[in-house]
Amino acid sequence: MKKKVFYSMFVGALLTTANMSLVSCSDYDDDIKGLQEQINALVTQDQLAAKAAELRDVISKAQTDFDERITVVNLLLSGLTVVFSDVARERKMVQLWYEFLKEYRKSQRSPEEQHALYNSAVEQFSKNMEILKESSLILPKEYYIRQDVLRHIKGDFDTVMDDFTEESEKLSTMEDAAGEKLNHAFDFVEDVFSDGQEMLVFVTELTITPEISSFLAENECEKFDIYNEKLMVGSNRTKLLKELER
Repeated sequence: MKKKVFYSMFVGALLTTANMSLVSCSDYDDDIKGLQEQINALVTQDQLAAKAAELRDVISKAQTDFDERITVVNLLLSGLTVVFSDVARERKMVQLWYEFLKEYRKSQRSPEEQHALYNSAVEQFSKNMEILKESSLILPKEYYIRQDVLRHIKGDFDTVMDDFTEESEKLSTMEDAAGEKLNHAFDFVEDVFSDGQEMLVFVTELTITPEISSFLAENECEKFDIYNEKLMVGSNRTKLLKELER
């Protein structure tokens, strides 16, 4: 189900962009509009593959140039960046939360002292957060994440631990879903562009987008590894950038 939703969302958006970039090719506008409507109604993977093939034919018939095809790839990348930015933010929050709990456990003594020690730890976390902000040692984005952590850790320790477990599970679910969407994106680029220059642009951008590259450093993505090696992304990047500047 997730795969069908992801494809419908992105391919529908891609076709909308294609409709804008191919405005001079009015003979194919109706084809693109029709494809968009059909893809939004897909119910099986086989139908999806067929529509990806149709999109490839439309691009070929319209004789789109490299820039127009890269527009399609960039739209896909933009959607992925949003997904992985959410994952990166959630991961950072869980990491900070975990570090707080770990530090608190070091200072924990008797059950009688637990409540007072915990409240003191929360107050210290809040003070440190403000010091880091005032000293410009953290970016606004991290400050807002720390504010979220502070909201979560206020309360009794047992409840906070239960909430932390739930948040950790949420992060795991988000990472699984993001990895699945990345695989689906590879499927789409393969179906429409095969392993041409569009795939090289796609893989290169994945490696230089911080939110995505950090995910790939910690999580396996078989198709990324295959194309990263096959296309020799590092050695081809300079050549590609020069071509894009023409």
